[in-house]
Amino acid sequence: DGRGSWKYGSWKYEGEVDDKGRPNGIGTLYGVEGKIYEGIWKNGAMYGVAKVYKMKDGVKELIYEGEIDRGVPNGEGTRYSNGRELKGNWKNGTMHGATKMFEMKDGVKVLKYDGEIMDAGEVIPHGEGIYYINERARYEGSQHLGSFQGKGKYIEDNILRYEGQWKNNVPHGMGKKYWKK
Repeated sequence: DGRGSWKYGSWKYEGEVDDKGRPNGIGTLYGVEGKIYEGIWKNGAMYGVAKVYKMKDGVKELIYEGEIDRGVPNGEGTRYSNGRELKGNWKNGTMHGATKMFEMKDGVKVLKYDGEIMDAGEVIPHGEGIYYINERARYEGSQHLGSFQGKGKYIEDNILRYEGQWKNNVPHGMGKKYWKK
């Protein structure tokens, strides 16, 4: 056991290795498409908490940090993409279950969505959750493939404005509308 490095095609590893020369301990893997994997390795695969970066215009940009099992995100983790921060649970490399989605607005991180999602390459609200339309308004309820669908509430200035059925982001069917006083 000690320090070492190896190269395989366009892949390069630097860090601690076991007696067979496999990554084992703290190390960094420089991969294809400019990806850099930093973390703990066991018998040649990443385990535990790790960070994944992508080189963009010569700058190392964080794209994932969190738990990894055998090289794949599993457990709690955060994905960074296109100015968004997605915090939640991972299973076999895919986000699932309750997730918080943050976006940057005027240099400040703001919560945009808190609820269930579907990860189909792009994470979209799907299931029960709260979608923050802006700093004054939010939708609470069921979403289907990113649209307000099913039973939900529209709340503005912390006052309930509509409660009932929704379809394709608009009130549809049975519901109650509450007017401002």
